[in-house]
Amino acid sequence: MSDEQQTKWVEDYIEKQDKWKEDFEKKYLSKKNVMYRTIFLSMFIVVLGDLVSSLDNYAMTHDWFLTQMVTGFSSQITWLCMSFLFVNADTKRERVVIGLSQAIGASIGSSLMLRYVKPLILSLF
Repeated sequence: MSDEQQTKWVEDYIEKQDKWKEDFEKKYLSKKNVMYRTIFLSMFIVVLGDLVSSLDNYAMTHDWFLTQMVTGFSSQITWLCMSFLFVNADTKRERVVIGLSQAIGASIGSSLMLRYVKPLILSLF
């Protein structure tokens, strides 16, 4: 390859990279996609947090002190993370949507605890 061909190849490659970067930013970093990811993340974190909080209540009933310590600490960390997501929202609409996703996540978490985790724990003891 001559120097001119190499230079042209490098310039073409750089132009393609810029186009790829623009396409990536349009596709994945738009405000709409960030909102969807925030909604999914908040719902997932609330499901886990509600499972842990429900397990904490169950542990209090049966006086499992070590379990209470671990679940109490981890549930507070979970709710702290959720407050950051909620406060970081820009508009009221985003906060309402995040709040609704958290409510749905909490109902899913409680249902999972009652339906699957509690019978599993009872079968172990």
